[in-house]
Amino acid sequence: MKPLIIISAIILFFVLLLMSKFRVRVVTGDPLTVRAGLGPVMIKIFPRKKKRKKIPLSKFSQKKYLKMSEKLRKKEKRKAAKEAKKKKEKTEKAEKEKKSLSERIEDIKSIVRLAVKTAGKYSKKITVTVKRFRVTVGGDDAAETAKTYGAVAGALSYLTELLPAAVTFRAGPGAISADADFLAEKIAFDADAEAAIRLINVLRIGLAVLTGKTGGR
Repeated sequence: MKPLIIISAIILFFVLLLMSKFRVRVVTGDPLTVRAGLGPVMIKIFPRKKKRKKIPLSKFSQKKYLKMSEKLRKKEKRKAAKEAKKKKEKTEKAEKEKKSLSERIEDIKSIVRLAVKTAGKYSKKITVTVKRFRVTVGGDDAAETAKTYGAVAGALSYLTELLPAAVTFRAGPGAISADADFLAEKIAFDADAEAAIRLINVLRIGLAVLTGKTGGR
């Protein structure tokens, strides 16, 4: 009787596991937070917690403390100089290799289309819940800001039409919006969205991709 109970418990465990939803939630803020997990259990995967280095109490003599403080100060100074240089190089590189916003929007559209095609007939098994997704478009030039706002509003309109047809999409009235702020210096995002899919459907999609039978539309 005991082996039967153990086997039944194992089977039940795997059934519950396969029926659990794999969830990824993204919330903008300071900093951006990404959580992922199964069912109600979610863990933060970004940003990661920095481990604090433990210092033995024996090192806290006055002489050692002053020496350590000076060393730390120099290290922080070098780090700040290095980061400033890196930031400058990154900005220069971004200016040289900068894609236009319309090209970036087209990239996003292509990714969404590819994801839907890959999932095929199982795409409706993916649930996307948007609590809020607001884009505030700003810039130094009013004409350029208005142009950018038009491109962003058009892209959001496209996505809000595509997603409900491709996945199980949930978003309240006014949850997705775009605004132009001519006093702002750059584009800002305010988002809280989650994607979820049962683990069994992840396996089905994986198997369908491997066998080339995604049932694409």
